[in-house]
Amino acid sequence: MIGFNFFGFGFPIIFGCPVAYGGPNEPAIKSIHNYLLDLFGSSVECRCKTSSRAKQLYPRPIWYIPKLQNLSALSISCHGEEESLRKVWSDFSMVPVFKHIDFSFLCLSVVDLHGSIIQRHEFMPKSQKLFPPKCKLYQAESIETTQFYISTPAILSLFQGRQAIVKCVFFEISYLIEFMNRWKSGKAFQKLECLQIEKVEDDGDGRDGDVTDFPQVLDRIGAKYIDETKTPPTHTVPKIHIEFHGANPNTPEIKSHAYVVRESDKRVASVLIQGRVFQFGVWDKTEEEFLRMME
Repeated sequence: MIGFNFFGFGFPIIFGCPVAYGGPNEPAIKSIHNYLLDLFGSSVECRCKTSSRAKQLYPRPIWYIPKLQNLSALSISCHGEEESLRKVWSDFSMVPVFKHIDFSFLCLSVVDLHGSIIQRHEFMPKSQKLFPPKCKLYQAESIETTQFYISTPAILSLFQGRQAIVKCVFFEISYLIEFMNRWKSGKAFQKLECLQIEKVEDDGDGRDGDVTDFPQVLDRIGAKYIDETKTPPTHTVPKIHIEFHGANPNTPEIKSHAYVVRESDKRVASVLIQGRVFQFGVWDKTEEEFLRMME
């Protein structure tokens, strides 16, 4: 286990893998990265974590995306009072599509691509301005986001990958219904394997988004049901991104009597609602094949 500490912040070495800390103007990061690639080859998975959250540090860390070879996973944490998205989207345009992105977007305001300041209460109506449809955030094979609004970023509308977890403070049922209808029509999310939406607690401003509407989704999306006397099959698939050594290699299990059918190819997806969590898992089976599993 190796740790590199360029700024003297005193970070504990807890990652169980080689770790290097640096900033946009730190050439040693690239040198060490290239050395490790030469030593271990391209089979080694390289990950980048960038954050502006550590307010106690001075100068405050700058979140940036280094242009390094063989990066497969990216973790971005945006928690400041005012963050600039212009630099991040510029960096995104210079790197290939990531295998996995972990994106925490809980800042109070942002500076958009055109230099305009957008306050948190404006995030929803200006979602596409903040996160354009062609943003590589939506192109990752696997994504996990923590965000104030279910629509910002618009994972339920624009995600093109296979596995997604969305944690949000404020949830609106209409976005979930639209997602389900588009999946059922076969016009979007053809690659999707599983989706999980978690309604998380508010940040202390006294508001707590509506969670009681979750159960109404099943009636409004035309869900079908397995006979209650039968035990439904369990949906789980291998994770695209494993967080750390020893972590569960498979996605969360979904075991539900409710399911929906895609019109274009009759593929089935299990749907499970438990409290503040909505789970959606797509089977590589038609409805007929799916029901035959329980005979």
